[in-house]
Amino acid sequence: MNFAQFDIAERAAFYLGKGFHCSQAVLHVVQDLLGEEDEAALRMMGGFGAGIGGMGSVCGALNGGVAALGLNRGKGTVEGKQDPSLFPLCAELYHRFGSEIEASHFCRDITGTDFTKPEEVKAYMNSPEKTSRCIRLVGATAALVKDMLSREDAKSSSAGVKSSSR
Repeated sequence: MNFAQFDIAERAAFYLGKGFHCSQAVLHVVQDLLGEEDEAALRMMGGFGAGIGGMGSVCGALNGGVAALGLNRGKGTVEGKQDPSLFPLCAELYHRFGSEIEASHFCRDITGTDFTKPEEVKAYMNSPEKTSRCIRLVGATAALVKDMLSREDAKSSSAGVKSSSR
């Protein structure tokens, strides 16, 4: 895979600024890196924002990273096969997110916001500290996914294995 060169954090900030949720922004950045465009996948990720429908659960950036890995390694047709690296990569992302990007995997812990309360959403949106933290973690998650896929592609190339089995 040949990744386009651009600043991942800037791209993440751009997509967040255009109204995409963290989950969508990570997937969009990784799609850009992969040279893919899947509007339906981006729409599907919309419900994962603010910890799944605003409930503060699993961080949307982490969900977006898992979706990006699935987009690259998952089964996409009845005849297709899931790349055996998908689950190990998703588990690696989960663990590395918690150790390298944020201590918590939960949106409510990361943002300190209850997205079911309009006044807290407004306060979050008006807090450069909180929004910049999310921009940072979206960029870091997309970069991590890119690095993981690049590493796996290098391993596959040296072993003579095709990287995508969609």
